[in-house]
Formats: sequence, structure tokens, C-alpha cells
Amino acid sequence: MSALPFMIEMSEMSCAVVGGGDVACRRVKLLLEAEAAEVAVIAPTLNEELLGLERAGRFRWDCRSAVASEVFLSDKLFLCTNQPELHEAIKKNKAPRQLVYFADDAGEGNFWEIKSLY
Repeated sequence: MSALPFMIEMSEMSCAVVGGGDVACRRVKLLLEAEAAEVAVIAPTLNEELLGLERAGRFRWDCRSAVASEVFLSDKLFLCTNQPELHEAIKKNKAPRQLVYFADDAGEGNFWEIKSLY
């Protein structure tokens, strides 16, 4: 995969994060810091930090497990579970021009996130 660094204005981007653990939490915090237009987390449970952010109304939580046949229509999709088979299945259903991040294998996605520029 070839890559080109660029920045995206997040205030108009919808984001879905599949997973509710530590990796998902790091991604959600970056999205909130970047003021993404919409952040949805799809997970049956959340870690304590995510639970606190959700209770504060910082993102929408769909309290359920994602399934392999799902189609997410968000602009950016973050696959942050410990289920690589689920990630592969969801990738096959991706929306046109959707950016997909694989937490378990960055080379499988079509974009990477960096922690910070400063």
C-alpha cells in the first residue's frame, strides 16, 4: 500500500468505532479532541474511561456486538476489537470512499491514525 500524509477537517466527518476496550478508547478520545461531527461506538461493553465519556454525552453508544454482515455508513470506520475475522468481514461490506482503520493490522486498512502532531 502506498501512502500520502494529509489532514482532514473532522468537524464534518461521521465516525464509527467498533469495540469498547483500551484501543477503541484511544481512538475515541482522538476523535473527540478533533471535534468529529459524530462519534458512535458499537460494543456490548465499554471500559471505565469510555463509560464515563458516554455518560457525559460525548458520543453515542450502540450497546451491542457488531456482526459480520453489517454495513456502516460513517465516513471513517475504526475496527478496534480482538476479532480479526469480524474486521475482515466488515471490510468487505465497506461503503464507497469510506476510510477503514484496522487496529490489529494497519496494512489491512486504507488509512492510519497518528497519535499527535505535537
